[in-house]
Amino acid sequence: MTYRFTINNLAMLFAAFAIFLSEQALSAPQGNDQTPLQVSASITGSQIKTEFVVPGNYVVDLVATASFGIGMNDAGDVIGTSYPDPGCGSTCLPPLETVVWKDGTRIVLPTVPGLSGITLTDINNQGWICGYAGLLSTTTHAVVWKPNGNTYTAIDLGNLPGKTISTAIGIDDFGRVVGWSTTQNFPPTGAPFMWTEAGGMIDLTTLGFPNESPLGISPGGTVAVYGYWYRLDDPGSITAIAPPPAGFAIENSTVAINDAGDQARFLVTLSSENLDYPFRYNHQGTWQQISFVPTGHLSTYGVGSITDAGDITATVQGIGMIAYGPNELAQPLAPLVSSAYGGSVLTSAGQINANGEILARMIIGQSGQRLVRLVPGEPCLTNCIQVSSILMKGRGPAFCDQGNAKVRARVTVTDEAGIKLPGVTVTGHFFDDYWLDETVVGTTNAQGNVTFTHIGPPCIGAIAFLITDATTAPTRTLDRTTGILTNHIIPLPPGNSPEVKESLDFDEDLVTENIQSKLALDTPTHFGIAQNYPNPFNPSTTITFSIPEKSFVTLIIYDLLGREVTKLVNEELESGSFEKTFDASSLSSGVYIYRISAMKEGEILFNESKQMLMIK
Repeated sequence: MTYRFTINNLAMLFAAFAIFLSEQALSAPQGNDQTPLQVSASITGSQIKTEFVVPGNYVVDLVATASFGIGMNDAGDVIGTSYPDPGCGSTCLPPLETVVWKDGTRIVLPTVPGLSGITLTDINNQGWICGYAGLLSTTTHAVVWKPNGNTYTAIDLGNLPGKTISTAIGIDDFGRVVGWSTTQNFPPTGAPFMWTEAGGMIDLTTLGFPNESPLGISPGGTVAVYGYWYRLDDPGSITAIAPPPAGFAIENSTVAINDAGDQARFLVTLSSENLDYPFRYNHQGTWQQISFVPTGHLSTYGVGSITDAGDITATVQGIGMIAYGPNELAQPLAPLVSSAYGGSVLTSAGQINANGEILARMIIGQSGQRLVRLVPGEPCLTNCIQVSSILMKGRGPAFCDQGNAKVRARVTVTDEAGIKLPGVTVTGHFFDDYWLDETVVGTTNAQGNVTFTHIGPPCIGAIAFLITDATTAPTRTLDRTTGILTNHIIPLPPGNSPEVKESLDFDEDLVTENIQSKLALDTPTHFGIAQNYPNPFNPSTTITFSIPEKSFVTLIIYDLLGREVTKLVNEELESGSFEKTFDASSLSSGVYIYRISAMKEGEILFNESKQMLMIK
């Protein structure tokens, strides 16, 4: 369900916010189905115009672990690079392979004879892939990989006459590749090109197009360059980019563009700091700054894509963001992901396709970043499968050369009424902080439980567990918008702690393990932390959390640079439910991260992070 309303002053803004939340309290589903708010604001004179949007939860489709995404098409095919799992944990570095994930199959793309290495840049909706072979600053050739079922043929596009280097930037749905070809550096030497299978490589300047390198191309063939945009089939469409806002300059970097000519670009400040900010550019010649979070050149940032509706995905300061069209501001994607994924952290946001799926990198576990598709999800109402808990136990050797790490994960499955379900086939994945992706499948017993075991190299950080599917007959639907679908634990040696037992068998009375489950505020039986309320906020907000047993708890606020802002909690707490107020009166507007940790006798019982937005 989506609510939109407009407010023209601050008093009305907070009054409407209170009304909205009270309506949600009466109508929202119970449990941990917490629907995040999306805020868009534009300022004209003394008025503030703000829209609240309540989007649906995104759920997670796993692409791969230890991987990096470059592009995705409407079919969900993903291109990128990926480390295979040789089973050696932290003791080796496997080769980084250039691959496409198509219909769930990982396909290693062929190289080009005589050239070292391949780099991908784009994939179209027919599954054709473009990029280049060779190493930059040496000899490179633009390349197209043409699909034939689950195999690909590499086509060396060569160079323009008299040139020795070429690079492909993008490919549209008509199979037209754009890029540049030169002998040394372009600019000043060389020219932009267009390649088709029928016509080969053509110098775009001979067709009347600007002598500038293409920076992006839309599915329909609209091209962005540094100072112009145009449609490939119409030299008369060449349109100059309007001057940037005062204090900014246009960057000669990757641009996302849609068929209408609307674009997502980063502009750089003219100050000595040279900070980058993301902007939405309307094809009619207007700029809109969509984020006010500065990004330096040493931090991770970049454009993902822009849809026909003007939705923009981007990475800002190592955070995946989305700005819904036609004119809303950017917000972190992580709060829009289903709470079943346990306080997700998204470190990048790539392309968004016509189905609303977003290519992203997501931390699942302690620090491991997994390549995922974020898919718009709908709650299941009847004939549902819900995962109510994932209990994990682990043990490692005292020294890294003295045996394996062993981890068990017990999954409990119920229906929508909380009745435990036998006979459910559950598919899960074990990950470590390196290359591991171990797929496991099992069926729940009469108590609705199924236990999975991983045995592997020690000293590899946390072992994470992710549930990707659950099926049964008669047909039921796995609800990925609620419950618990991921957890992690660090397999430590037994030591002298009575809570770390030699046995990894599950004891129904054992409550000292690392558990993530639904938040129970009255009599907590599990660790949990809720989304702050209100969110967005100004100047203060409340954070609620529950502790099922006596433990040492820290609750710390960080800014987006990872700098500690304040410690709200740093003490031993008895079991119970707690509320802490965060006062940001002295801070600037922006996104902040709050992280809770609970420990007992050196064992980490609970770790979770969430993001919040303060708007002054």
